[in-house]
Amino acid sequence: MRDVRVVTAQIVNMIPNDVIDNKFITLKSNLQKILRSMCYAPPEKIYSIYFWNITSDELSHYITIDDYNNIKWVKEMIDIYQNKSNNNQ
Repeated sequence: MRDVRVVTAQIVNMIPNDVIDNKFITLKSNLQKILRSMCYAPPEKIYSIYFWNITSDELSHYITIDDYNNIKWVKEMIDIYQNKSNNNQ
């Protein structure tokens, strides 16, 4: 079973620190806040779909299909979230 904390941390780490587009800066900040809130969440919340849904909402709010098709790290990030490779948790 994949761990939402590991996947979210991987996604946060994929967003470059030197990105200049405000939507990606905001996305990274929001995902970091979600990740921090996971530290204090009870296990039943961590192992439910709650944080998967919140992370999904953030990604779908800030990432467009054009971003996915034209920015390599965005595609890799979404592919990790969607588990398109077998090397994820």
